[in-house]
Amino acid sequence: MSTTRHLWTNRWNSSIFRKSIFLAGTILLLIVLGFPVFFSFVQQREGRLLSDPLLRLIPAINVSLWIFIVLYATIVLAITRMIKSLELFLRLTWAYIFLCLTRLITISIVSLDPPEGLIDLVDPLTVIFYHAENITKDLFFSGHVPPCF
Repeated sequence: MSTTRHLWTNRWNSSIFRKSIFLAGTILLLIVLGFPVFFSFVQQREGRLLSDPLLRLIPAINVSLWIFIVLYATIVLAITRMIKSLELFLRLTWAYIFLCLTRLITISIVSLDPPEGLIDLVDPLTVIFYHAENITKDLFFSGHVPPCF
């Protein structure tokens, strides 16, 4: 039996581990199912357009390809490391859940409109979950627009 499989088998025998995995999986499933509904709501509501003089000075350049190359390479690296370390797996899973919930809360509280001249980032994978709609009103949390009120 491989070392990784042996680690998972041993940890799976722990009821605390199984309960944590089940709870995290349930919460992640609810988040994945809820995000499209949430972002559809967010896209429909009125937001505030921030005035950012620095943003106007920086030329808009489409770097979508590079962003998604780095993003998905990092995800692949994280998954390969998580498979070998169950503690890392649980820690990163719960961290991602916390990140998603924090994102939902902050976007719910702060309603922004996208800046003029925004270049849409078209993610080839999230299009599957969000359909054809580009999400442009999650800018406060994602860091596209600095929070300068």
